[in-house]
Amino acid sequence: MLALLLSQVYWSDTNYYGGPYQGANPFLAVLSTSTGAIVRSATMDSSGYTGVVTNGNEVYLAIPSSDEVEVVSASGSAPGGFYGVGIPASSLQWADGSLFAIAPDEVKVFSPNMALEKTIEFAPETFYSLSTSKPMEPQMVAPSFLVLNSTSYAALLRNSTGYGTLVVGGY
Repeated sequence: MLALLLSQVYWSDTNYYGGPYQGANPFLAVLSTSTGAIVRSATMDSSGYTGVVTNGNEVYLAIPSSDEVEVVSASGSAPGGFYGVGIPASSLQWADGSLFAIAPDEVKVFSPNMALEKTIEFAPETFYSLSTSKPMEPQMVAPSFLVLNSTSYAALLRNSTGYGTLVVGGY
């Protein structure tokens, strides 16, 4: 499955098929990658989405303004729900059967049914520069989090002065 979050335009041209037409924002389209068929297309509930990802059965949409993730059926056959994730997730990733909700200073790992499995925190950690041995104040640079396999990740971090480091860790 391929999930796309789109914005419909506002057609203000009165000569465009009898317009003007106000577009609905945002619009979710889910396509089957095997057949190319559209399996879901609908206007969504919120307007503050920043990320979208699918596991093939559900579509997960990040709403950082409310620290929530909306979960809807990829086929549109079942009602969805909103789940508090406790962080303003700016992006989402699906890997190895888990949902990764990514914020600037931490990543939360959830099961498909939105049960918290793990929290990876960057802000409370003290990282030291190998070249200067001085402590760094890390924040992720979006998009900077990458799941490598079922136990490891890589993250690009940057401190307040702009210097960065690549961290490889386990979860």
